[in-house]
Amino acid sequence: MRKQQKLTKDGVYGTIIEAKQAGEPVTHLVDWFYQAGGSIIDADNNVTVNSPENAKAFNFMLKMMYEDESVMPGSIGYDNADVHNMFMQGKVAMVKNWPYMFAMAKDPEQSKVSDKFAVAVQPAGEEQSTAAWTWGFGVSSSSKNKDAAWGIYKVGNIL
Repeated sequence: MRKQQKLTKDGVYGTIIEAKQAGEPVTHLVDWFYQAGGSIIDADNNVTVNSPENAKAFNFMLKMMYEDESVMPGSIGYDNADVHNMFMQGKVAMVKNWPYMFAMAKDPEQSKVSDKFAVAVQPAGEEQSTAAWTWGFGVSSSSKNKDAAWGIYKVGNIL
């Protein structure tokens, strides 16, 4: 029995598969692919979305949704905000999300699980994988105004 099956009980689902058309669900899908040993492009820049490894990832997700029913129904239409809301309401046991959610989930005024959760790395499959979930700023190496661009960051106290 998989962990998400064990955690699906008493109106709480083991996990969510976030799949609304948005940026975050795509990064989660890529995580699933890499965990299954797949990818989205190979070393020669060929698209590999239809690889056997990626099919394995899809089949794993479908089994969670339709066989062991450990995925919250309807969650394939969820985005990031839906995911953190369901988690903080205590309706789902495990979610993939980015670091902003930690402070919100720890706040007892916003979260019913503020003292009942921990953070862990994503489970490994064939590979250990996760999106970096970082925000960054950069200046193009071809910019004609590099100093001015860096100056904007400094004035805004970003650096």
